[in-house]
Amino acid sequence: MIDGFLPLLGLILGPLLIVLPIGLIIGVRWSWQTAKSKGRTNRGLLGYCFSGEGRGFSPRDDTFEGLLARSNPWCLITVIIIILNILIFVAMVLSQESVSSFLNPEAEQLVLWGANYGPLTLRGEWWRLFLSTFLHAGFLHLFFNMWFFWILGNYAERMFGNLTFLVLYVLSGLGGSVASLLWDPARVSLGASGAILGVAGATVMFLVLQKPQILRAAQKSNLAIMLLYLGYNLALGLGQSGIDNAGHLGGLFVGIVLGGSLHHPLPPLKAYSGLRHYVVLSSMSLFLILGSLFAKTQVVNNPVTTLLDSEKLIELGKYDQAMADLDKVLESNPRLAAAYYLRGILYQRKNEHIRAISDFDKAIELNPRFAEAYNNRGIVYESESQYDRALSDYSEAIKLNPRFASAYANRATIMRKLGNMKMACWDWKVLCEQGDCSYYEKAKRKGDCE
Repeated sequence: MIDGFLPLLGLILGPLLIVLPIGLIIGVRWSWQTAKSKGRTNRGLLGYCFSGEGRGFSPRDDTFEGLLARSNPWCLITVIIIILNILIFVAMVLSQESVSSFLNPEAEQLVLWGANYGPLTLRGEWWRLFLSTFLHAGFLHLFFNMWFFWILGNYAERMFGNLTFLVLYVLSGLGGSVASLLWDPARVSLGASGAILGVAGATVMFLVLQKPQILRAAQKSNLAIMLLYLGYNLALGLGQSGIDNAGHLGGLFVGIVLGGSLHHPLPPLKAYSGLRHYVVLSSMSLFLILGSLFAKTQVVNNPVTTLLDSEKLIELGKYDQAMADLDKVLESNPRLAAAYYLRGILYQRKNEHIRAISDFDKAIELNPRFAEAYNNRGIVYESESQYDRALSDYSEAIKLNPRFASAYANRATIMRKLGNMKMACWDWKVLCEQGDCSYYEKAKRKGDCE
């Protein structure tokens, strides 16, 4: 159900980020001006963003904030993006059986929700490049991103203008997604950090290219918190699943380039033309598209990467896609034992036992020391009640890898079926010595083993 819903969610979010802000800006601005004309100008948190006044953003001031307020009194896009991120995270949490499971989610869960993952993204699910920028790997990941974005957005949206700010955010997020694909297409990545760092980089460039007095007034507080956020995200990317520094740096690079190209005087001059905006943003969009296509060629034409991707696809249950990839690999690399082994697992899971045994045979022929192939072929033989052949394969797997826990457990199961409890207990005891005592302890409680 989630699989079919996510492409639709990606298609809805794209137009929504363009149409909804425009409608809300017009509506809120009209209601604010109406309220102001009637003397009702109570400024809360949203009033701070919508009115351009209050909490240091008064257009009457000659400060840096005053210049921003005169340039653009609205930061509605910031609020909408934060709300969308929070709503999607709440939906992710509520879809789980337990709330705690999404405080530290597994990569498979994140992929199901639309995380950026090369084998899927580069084979037609391009919406993941966009949707993944609205997903977060836990509450703290969401909280710190949105907290910093709230602070940053109040400045950046006024600097660049509402729609330019929106496009800057989206392109920076896409830049992070593309960079992640180029660096490691087999990695699961997600989060708004690339987009936010892109906005931060653009803001830094905007300030650097302004008049010196404006920079001196703004740089200490703003640049310090941006560097703190950058350091936090780089550290987080070193250790947490789903968050990678390639995405952070990709978004930052896009933001720096756009910020340097789109800067303008504060407040903007009346003669200031938007043509440069269109040229720069279109060029960056083309650059990101070319980067995505290059990443696709790198992954599709690399057999080793394709094997790693296929293994992940099998874990995710994407059997047809994994089968198509493995068939292509074997067409160009007919002596790749690992490809036959993985295709054998696919046939095994689809209950096509004859084809599974044939592929395991080929994998063993090409690599006689392939313990995993022996073990899996033994599982197929066991399911066909060919116990002698299964025992022979399990024993060969153990001979090749004396610490192959799965092979010991499988051989013990057949021994128990055949009534040879002495040998079954011996295998369970070996498993216990390797750290898994569950089988041995259970058999001892039943009195089957001493």
